[in-house]
Amino acid sequence: MWAPARLNDGTPVDYGFGWTVQTRNGHRVVSHGGALPGFKSQLVRFVDDGVTVAVLTNGDDVDIESIARGVAMLHLPVAVGAR
Repeated sequence: MWAPARLNDGTPVDYGFGWTVQTRNGHRVVSHGGALPGFKSQLVRFVDDGVTVAVLTNGDDVDIESIARGVAMLHLPVAVGAR
């Protein structure tokens, strides 16, 4: 489920079954976010580190990715520092 997908021409993409799949400083990271008018959410999981951050807001004008990254940095500053 958390494997990057490949396009028909074989090009890999950072997306797999609804999840963004990345590696940051050698740490596997999967994330998924969503929004509706008035609401926004983000879930970021550092798979091998056992750290997951969930952010829910009652506003759609919030930089929710920065909030999730800031919370994760409290536990994994090296993994989160690179984008």
